[in-house]
Amino acid sequence: PGFGALTLQYAPSTIDHVQGMLSPPAKAINFDKNLVVNDGKLVNIIQQKHQVSESITLQALVSNLNIKTNGIAIAINNKVVKKTDWDSKGLQNNDAILIIQSTQGG
Repeated sequence: PGFGALTLQYAPSTIDHVQGMLSPPAKAINFDKNLVVNDGKLVNIIQQKHQVSESITLQALVSNLNIKTNGIAIAINNKVVKKTDWDSKGLQNNDAILIIQSTQGG
């Protein structure tokens, strides 16, 4: 309470027939320090279960949310962050965090 919130936005998979590209489904997590408890956008489960602070790093967020790191890529504001930089990459207000999970199949 009082420090902001994470919001989740889902993007379904897409197919671009012109360019022959397939984009997997993805989830974008955004942090907004201006959100308050009763605004209807706050992800209360994450806020209550994981004590996320305003000065959290990307690695701390991944750890707090128990995200398995094998086969994932994370972009902040449409720029991929190398896994080796997660521990030093601090999250800012309104950052758009996109987590992409690779899948196998045929």
